[in-house]
Amino acid sequence: MDDRQWADTADALALQDTPGLLFTVPFAAGPAAETPFRGETGTAAVTREPRDGGLLKSDAVVLLVEDNIIFSLDAEDMLRRLGVAAVVTRNEVRAALDVLDSQPIDLAVLDINLGAETSLPVAERLRAAGIPFAFASDHDDPAIVPPQFGDVPVLAKPYTMEGLGGILIR
Repeated sequence: MDDRQWADTADALALQDTPGLLFTVPFAAGPAAETPFRGETGTAAVTREPRDGGLLKSDAVVLLVEDNIIFSLDAEDMLRRLGVAAVVTRNEVRAALDVLDSQPIDLAVLDINLGAETSLPVAERLRAAGIPFAFASDHDDPAIVPPQFGDVPVLAKPYTMEGLGGILIR
């Protein structure tokens, strides 16, 4: 089981790797919208265009269930650049289900394999609630998705702007 917990605010990122050891990384001016994407030398401009009846709205909240902190931080950053108002990140099933019980979620991205468990219980809850979601996997095996979720998009990891952006406009 992974005991790491992380949270970000407009001006800092906090990471608790082991009980009692907390790292806080302040941002100079909040999560910078002008930070270049990896490999680019200029600034990145991402345009958010709300759709009629669509998910991408100014107050959209995404649940990200990911047990790899590097992938989760990268995905959170990309989702924010794509215009999502808030990203709630959890690294285990119980914590993700607690989020679903305690706050409204507009969309979820679920890493299928969370180490010793899978995110399938979260997927079942999301489907029952009518909340759209996508799976994510770093495995190329399509059999990793059970047949009852064959219609759910699967994002390849590492995450990309195109992949995450694609699920926002479905």
